[in-house]
Amino acid sequence: MNTTSYKVVKLTNGEEIICQLGDDIVNGEYMINLPLKMEVQSQLTKKGFVDSLNLSRWIGPYTEQSLFTIKSSHVLLIADASEGLCRYYEHV
Repeated sequence: MNTTSYKVVKLTNGEEIICQLGDDIVNGEYMINLPLKMEVQSQLTKKGFVDSLNLSRWIGPYTEQSLFTIKSSHVLLIADASEGLCRYYEHV
């Protein structure tokens, strides 16, 4: 991977992940590092509904691997992560 930065990736199956993503596409695949699945959950509070963002391991407890490839045809959108999301990602 060349220039690495934090990206939000929306996949064709509806999942959204944040990860370190290089600029290169090799053989039609993106290389992603340390992906975390993003899920927004609404919670009822005294002031109404509040959305909170949860980050969890994308592949869960199934592997200790941290580097993955994703076919570019499975990616709908790639966007730069916000500064606040980057800090949360680093914390998790």
